[in-house]
Amino acid sequence: MTFVVTEASDVECAHHGVAALTAQQPKLTVSGKGVIVKDDLLLALLTGCTQTNTNASEVPCAKVDSLTSGEATKLTVRGHGVLLDSLAAATIGKPVNSLTCKDPKQARLKAE
Repeated sequence: MTFVVTEASDVECAHHGVAALTAQQPKLTVSGKGVIVKDDLLLALLTGCTQTNTNASEVPCAKVDSLTSGEATKLTVRGHGVLLDSLAAATIGKPVNSLTCKDPKQARLKAE
């Protein structure tokens, strides 16, 4: 079991761009922070990505494009699996576009 992702979690691209996470329907919270589901992640914007060399055709990671893995199967919010700190996602960045949870910033709620 891994920890669930909340609005306080540190979710970053490979170039240190940080995702601004907001739970659209915070029915489930951990220490006052809404738990994140896939739809919340897909709405997140990233700031601080250092992949910015346009001469090399680089595109900064500014938005989340898709979730590859890390959605809980047993713990849900309004029928949507919560995200786990093992998540793997892709951004619109090029050539590298990976997104992961660096730190869930909570150790109270686990799921699988």
